[in-house]
Amino acid sequence: MTANTSKTGILGQLLQQSITQIIINILMLGILMVGIYVLIWPQVQKIGSMFTINTVTTAEVRNVILGGLRDMNELTTADMSTKSTVHVSQEQRLGSIYLGDTNVTFEGVGTVQAGINMQELEIKEINLKKHTIHLVLPAPRISQAFLDVEASQVVDEYRRWLGPDAEAKLQDQAQKEALKKIKAEACSGHILDAASNHAQYLIKQILTTAGYQEVQVDVKPVPAGTCPTA
Repeated sequence: MTANTSKTGILGQLLQQSITQIIINILMLGILMVGIYVLIWPQVQKIGSMFTINTVTTAEVRNVILGGLRDMNELTTADMSTKSTVHVSQEQRLGSIYLGDTNVTFEGVGTVQAGINMQELEIKEINLKKHTIHLVLPAPRISQAFLDVEASQVVDEYRRWLGPDAEAKLQDQAQKEALKKIKAEACSGHILDAASNHAQYLIKQILTTAGYQEVQVDVKPVPAGTCPTA
């Protein structure tokens, strides 16, 4: 019995030592694998990045451009200031009998601005390796037109005979007609062509500064009737 017990104890010790050694080996292997991962993985990432295809979205290119334009969605590239003199009148009648009229002469000084909507920018082609890009801009448009209140004025106002009390109404009408004529004069002066040319130049400059070596910027044509002339 004593001999059997001794043998059993020896076998137990040997088994325990074997299990301990296996655990130690597993831990050492784990430590080794972690070390390899820490040392090798950054290099694998670098190599992988060499074969990764970089994609640039329209939004990213637009952000580059807008970054050079102080984050303006509407790029104003042309403005034109001019003035227009308008005469309006309103008669007072009793049936077919003329009783008089009221007259207002208004001189409007205004500014018309034209530009492009950067949210409609399109990328036709881009090559990051060769640093080339081809963009298409939307057609330019009149972004706003307004009268200079300080410079505009009523130059003449009078009633004849029993003319109606319509000065305020006629002034409002004259202002609207003056602004309409100012916009028409800006269109006759080719403000949209100027806006198109300036937009192409400005965006080429921004993208060239951003690192693109070859930049092609096209602008869509202006639809007929967009900018009516006088």
